[in-house]
Amino acid sequence: MWRSAASFGLAGLARGCELALSGGETFDPREHLTPEDVTFFYRGGVRHARVRMRKRKDLRVLRGKHHEVVLGGGGRHVDAVAELWAWMETRAVLGLPRDGPLFCTAEGRAITVDMLRDEVRAMMAAIGLDPSLYGAHSLRIGGATAALAAGIPPALIRIMGR
Repeated sequence: MWRSAASFGLAGLARGCELALSGGETFDPREHLTPEDVTFFYRGGVRHARVRMRKRKDLRVLRGKHHEVVLGGGGRHVDAVAELWAWMETRAVLGLPRDGPLFCTAEGRAITVDMLRDEVRAMMAAIGLDPSLYGAHSLRIGGATAALAAGIPPALIRIMGR
């Protein structure tokens, strides 16, 4: 699950609070990601994913899921679509409900931003980097940095980041 959540956060330029619960929130399928928000499709023989989600910065004004994030499959270093597909298959084996949290424990409890932050820091420590320099927002920043390094125009990165 963590590989899927982290790669989605990176490729989708997601804020931690867009893929996990924050600040004592209670899971609400109308606001938080569920498997029902994910659809897969093929283009050019490559699997892609479309994820319906909320834009967290507009939470005070706009409720519900009004944005679609499209993830391209087949990434050379990170393939968020393959990771998401594998997690969806694992969810089915575990018998987790389709209207429950997309990113959750094996028991079906939604992950929190604190859990995501701890996992990102553990990943950074595992590769020898100072974990105190990283957090849940590092996925969004890292995704934007990788997109810029890949030659994606800054204006498009801003659109991708909602």
